[in-house]
Amino acid sequence: MKKPPILPLSSIEKNNIAIVGGKAAMLGKLLQNNIPAPHGFVLTTHAHDFFLAEKGMQEYVQDILTEVAQKRRGISRASAHIRTNILENGLPNALRDMLSRVAKDFPGNTLAVRSSATVEDSAT
Repeated sequence: MKKPPILPLSSIEKNNIAIVGGKAAMLGKLLQNNIPAPHGFVLTTHAHDFFLAEKGMQEYVQDILTEVAQKRRGISRASAHIRTNILENGLPNALRDMLSRVAKDFPGNTLAVRSSATVEDSAT
């Protein structure tokens, strides 16, 4: 994979905000400036793209989004269909393996998860 699906928070720079979101970018900035912040990693938007490509879902998702744009399908129904398909497909083995390797770097394999869209934490 040429585009990183996972980045350590400590390596995130301001120019990564589009692929990691505002909160992860700020945590990265804190860590780089030796300000106490939790260590961790972030799944980038590239992980999402990789997932869709590996599972052959790119066209499926695009078709549903086109239906939403053309007002032939409501966004809630479209979101539910996409979510169900994603959950039924499971993670690609390559992504699962990467996550397992990264997670082993944390004491006791204990992780806290925070999920948000990259634009959710951005200034509007």
